[in-house]
Amino acid sequence: AETIFKNTLCYNARAAAQTQRHRDLGLHIRRKARIRQSLYLCMYNGMTLDKESSAVDFSTLVKFSISDGVLEKQASASIPGSVLNQFSMDEYQGYFRIATTVDRYRVEKQFYMYGVLPRVYETTEWTDQTNEVYILNENLDTVGKVTNLAPGEQIYSVRFQGDVGYVVTFYQTDPLFEIDLRDPRNPIVTDALEITGVSDYLHSLGDNLLLGMDLRER
Repeated sequence: AETIFKNTLCYNARAAAQTQRHRDLGLHIRRKARIRQSLYLCMYNGMTLDKESSAVDFSTLVKFSISDGVLEKQASASIPGSVLNQFSMDEYQGYFRIATTVDRYRVEKQFYMYGVLPRVYETTEWTDQTNEVYILNENLDTVGKVTNLAPGEQIYSVRFQGDVGYVVTFYQTDPLFEIDLRDPRNPIVTDALEITGVSDYLHSLGDNLLLGMDLRER
């Protein structure tokens, strides 16, 4: 469920006492990730017009630096889609990687008259769903991406492990995609494995082993 953070507090965990900084963000926070000395907040914002007759859902990503209990905004960006959880976000060697599920919609405009005044009525219809992986630099500018991953499916689990990213999508089978992230400007899908069921959680067991777990009740 969505968690609402009207206030962000910095505190000394060891002393269990609030300290110095109190920032009123006034944001609806969908997901957050603490990575080294940075805090990333990802907020789902709904739909935005992609073209004249189509729309796509999008999220806003905000990066904060953390120093001596002080939060300071460093950058922000908008990316297509929504984020599953904190495992869908990762920072590595100065780059931020994020995996999203993107829903697209058809937008139709109907014109009518209200008395002597023209009015416009818009309707939206869901058309398709796909998955994408974005790589952003320290200023949250997109430098590389993988798009149109498993059309018609949605992300169920993600794990970034150094130069490799793993993404599980699901509709009827469970495709596990391996993505080579060594070149941030040119990420490439290098392998895909389809098995029955779905992995809700991925855990690295070393350089060559990946554990997938189905956490749902039967």
